[in-house]
Amino acid sequence: PSPNAGVSQAAYGLAAGVRLGGLNHYSGEPRPKPILAPDQPPADRAALERILVLSRRLLALWLLIWTGVGGLALALAGVTVSWRVARL
Repeated sequence: PSPNAGVSQAAYGLAAGVRLGGLNHYSGEPRPKPILAPDQPPADRAALERILVLSRRLLALWLLIWTGVGGLALALAGVTVSWRVARL
């Protein structure tokens, strides 16, 4: 897993049911990383498709919450949200 995105990579790996980790290369240097879910198969095309489908669903849910249902729920609850744009 990446040092910068390890948590999200691990979550997607778990959701897709694949093994992650092992030997990675950073700036041309090999670095062994821990193996996550060693009992799972390595990522393949089908796993990548599952991850893409999950990403699309999560994006749709996020958009729905923040632009539709979520906004309506906040309005019904009497919560106001103020958006301010910083002026430089």
